[in-house]
Amino acid sequence: MEKRKKKDQRRLAADIGNLLIYSLEVQETPLEFDDVYHVASLLLLSAGIKEVNFDRSEYDPTLGWCSAGDRFQSHQDILEQNLVDNLTRFFFIWSSCEAAINIFVPNHIDGVPRGKINRLCAYLKHQFEPRNVSLEYKNSLRELNTLAAADSHYADQLKLRNLASHIGISGYGISSIYSIRNSLAHGSLGVPISKEEKEEFLEVRLIECCSDLVLYTLQMTITAYFSKYLDDVSFDGEYVDFELMLKLFHLEFCVDELLEMQSGRIS
Repeated sequence: MEKRKKKDQRRLAADIGNLLIYSLEVQETPLEFDDVYHVASLLLLSAGIKEVNFDRSEYDPTLGWCSAGDRFQSHQDILEQNLVDNLTRFFFIWSSCEAAINIFVPNHIDGVPRGKINRLCAYLKHQFEPRNVSLEYKNSLRELNTLAAADSHYADQLKLRNLASHIGISGYGISSIYSIRNSLAHGSLGVPISKEEKEEFLEVRLIECCSDLVLYTLQMTITAYFSKYLDDVSFDGEYVDFELMLKLFHLEFCVDELLEMQSGRIS
């Protein structure tokens, strides 16, 4: 069987948002519709962002003075546009995660340090695990650590954050991102400087990876919470196992594959 293709970030954000709304429409839970809709709306806002309308040249008094300078600036604009786009999507994705913690995770968990992210990590460790995390989640964790290792500041943030006993593999990603997100918010974000060639910028790739990991973490959180209320759900006109669908939710798949997996014909 061919390897399933990973959904792009915007598509996955939209699918998770729509799934949240659908879950409340088909099954009664203790959650308030408005609270869940708020989480979904933030995800759908992120999914809707193709490109931010960004133009620094409007306030550049040196534009047109020098062809070499203009050529440099055109490369610089591409890097900065990419940074702005990814930061904006990350803002809404991170906000949706914090809003999700407010409604899915208990306000207090014995023995867990204060803080939303600590509670989410403990919740996932006890309510999602021992389910396996996805291969894509593991790959993104590996990429995050590789990217962070390229900058001693981010590498030190990860070393400080991920030693606590309440953090399992399912919480490792969000815990790491929390440290990086705080670091970015407090002034450590670098602005790219173009080398006028095909180039990648550490913070852009880091932010993309962080957004992916937050979405995978939301996927696990939804699995842990809604599996208590949902068994089978309607998908493309067929009823399929809810947990099995969530297991593949970050991938491109069709209902026939789910039905075959339920019958044990494919894995």
